[in-house]
Amino acid sequence: EAERVLPEYIDRVHKLMDTMGLGDTEMIFRMTGCPNGCGRPYMAELGLVGSGPDKYQIWLGGTRELDGTGWPYLDMVPSDELEATLEPVFALYKMRRKTNEGFGNFCKRAGKAQIAAFAEKYVPGSYKDIVDGKKVIVGQGKNKSLKVDEELHTRIKALAKKNKMSMQQFTTKILMDGIYGMEP
Repeated sequence: EAERVLPEYIDRVHKLMDTMGLGDTEMIFRMTGCPNGCGRPYMAELGLVGSGPDKYQIWLGGTRELDGTGWPYLDMVPSDELEATLEPVFALYKMRRKTNEGFGNFCKRAGKAQIAAFAEKYVPGSYKDIVDGKKVIVGQGKNKSLKVDEELHTRIKALAKKNKMSMQQFTTKILMDGIYGMEP
């Protein structure tokens, strides 16, 4: 069964990663219905092992180098909850990964306890508030908006769309790049 549905699951994971701005991330993803690990999911950066009809055990922490096994993150995850289950894991990776750090190496470094604690408090969709690995805090009251002239607003809107970001995300990114670029 796992071999038959693997292409669908790959598409689902890629779509989630694209949506979250992680579309260029390379990852070893394996899936099997065999608890003996016939498809070697235990060594993959993300592995799914069938644990019942339309239910999977999720494994994290294998590496691209395939030099060790990962660890079981969750068991009996219903198929239709895959994206909701992986979203907080990918959000934490997006926020706290080191430069050029692979997904599996990040999971191994972060560990199950940190990932589970983050996932427990995670608000679905909040990955949109992560820009260049930093969680953006939206100001309160008067400090919440930034006023620009109409021409600049139009340019920012077009560039944000071109970069597949919200205007808030794009504006935050260019301000952060500019400010951090000016520091000695």
